[in-house]
Order: sequence, then structure tokens, then C-alpha cells
Amino acid sequence: MGFRDLRTFNEALLATQCWRLIKPNNSIVYNVLKATYFKRTSVLDATRGWCPSFSWKSLWGCKSLLLEGIKWRVGNGRKIRVWDDAWLPGPSSSLVLTAHPNSNMDMHVSELICGVPLVWNEDLFTSTFDSDDADRIRKIYISHCEPKDELYSWPNKHGSFTTWSAYLLVWANWCHEFVDCS
Repeated sequence: MGFRDLRTFNEALLATQCWRLIKPNNSIVYNVLKATYFKRTSVLDATRGWCPSFSWKSLWGCKSLLLEGIKWRVGNGRKIRVWDDAWLPGPSSSLVLTAHPNSNMDMHVSELICGVPLVWNEDLFTSTFDSDDADRIRKIYISHCEPKDELYSWPNKHGSFTTWSAYLLVWANWCHEFVDCS
């Protein structure tokens, strides 16, 4: 199958299972985990909890790999947190890192959108972001239909988080940490 390392493959499988828990579904596994570990939140915001099961510890431990491989596609911007979520365009998982001292740290992307037709609030850009981040945000198309925000996998051209894309993310991280890949 092309997998070289079983530990890495296991991490990729667990991250793929976390991806499947993002959207509510009627599976027994989803309902049990939701009721036990993330009742009032999503799996992405869930904590490890006190005395978790081995399976939840394993899933929760691979959540960072999942977060590294997903981004938000901006729709209406109501679910996307400006400073905490990856939503900027680019070849990697992109967070906004430059906050001016007076920035609202609880801001959602919807607060950056104004007017009819919908456009980016340029006045807010200059007081909130540096010029590089503001330019990257301006490149994001705002739909006038106000669709819901949705998560997608940026390494995968089809947008779904697969075991193979997770496996490649682990290998890319390993390569950049321990090996001179240049």
C-alpha cells in the first residue's frame, strides 16, 4: 500500500476518524463520544477530560494532526474565529498571526464583512491586521448568498481529509524537523 511506518499510519488513521467526528451523524460511535466527551462543543474544541478512555485519548492525541490539515472556507464567517482558526488562503495551514494591540481577540470573520453587497470592511483591516495579512484576506471571495462556513482539507485537492493526506502531513513534518530536505 506504500506505507513505510506503522506508527505514522496509525496516527493518520486516528486523525481521519477525528475528521469523521466533525460533522454530526447518526452513528453509535459519534453519539457515545459526543455524549461523553464533547457535549456542548465540537470535537475540535473538546478537551481531553478527566479519566478518558484509551480510544478517546488516542483520538484526542491526533487532533493536532487534523487541525494542521484542515482550513475553513469562508461563507458567512459566523463560525470562523479570526485569531484561532486556519482560514487564510495559501499552501499551508494559515492562521492570522499579527494582531494589533487593540484588536478584539474574540472576533469572528463575519465582523470583517459589511455592506450590501457584502464586502470586506477596509477600515477595520488597517486597525486590525498588518499589510501582508490584509492582502491575503482581500483575496478571499465573499459570496452574496451567505453560505455556511465549512471545513476542508487543504493538502487534498478534493477537500476531504484522507488517511493518505494525513500520512503525508506527518512525513512532511518529520522531514522538516529531522532531515535537511533541501
